[in-house]
Amino acid sequence: MEWHPAAKIAWQIPPRFSPWLLDLNSITQAMRRITSDIRVDIIHQSWQRPTASEAKYLVIEPLSSVLIREVYLLADETVWMYARTVIPAAAFKGQEHDLLQALNHRPLGDILYQQPGIYRQQLEITRLCAFQPEFQHVIAKYPCQATILWGRRAQFRVFDSRLSVSEILFPEIAEYVA
Repeated sequence: MEWHPAAKIAWQIPPRFSPWLLDLNSITQAMRRITSDIRVDIIHQSWQRPTASEAKYLVIEPLSSVLIREVYLLADETVWMYARTVIPAAAFKGQEHDLLQALNHRPLGDILYQQPGIYRQQLEITRLCAFQPEFQHVIAKYPCQATILWGRRAQFRVFDSRLSVSEILFPEIAEYVA
């Protein structure tokens, strides 16, 4: 999966997805403007090693221990988004620990965009094609007919730590305006 700075790839994003991908705010909050029926389906949350791309992106050692949280966000029982969060073990201290413990079955966007001391860094965009293993992973639980999925990734500064959030949009989200 290749990630590109949003400014360099924005012109390639289909118009129906660009408001979602290029919005500087939380996709979860945008979803809540459309429906109050938002549900988090946690695929898994466990300690693992980051991918090489994630380690480079977060400027951590490839053999570091990170918490990987993969979820689907459903609106009105329809999947709109897959999200993968990578949180280095170093983030689990002090205020960061309390913040992350509050997650449970809540969307991460409910916490990240509402807390002081949390800042989002540069936005990156990806395009996944059906032949890519990452595409197959994203649609494993909720298959879709699409052959291309678009996503965004951002790094967040949480007090003294960093974490990354990757969000891959399902076609159903594009039926609505962000």
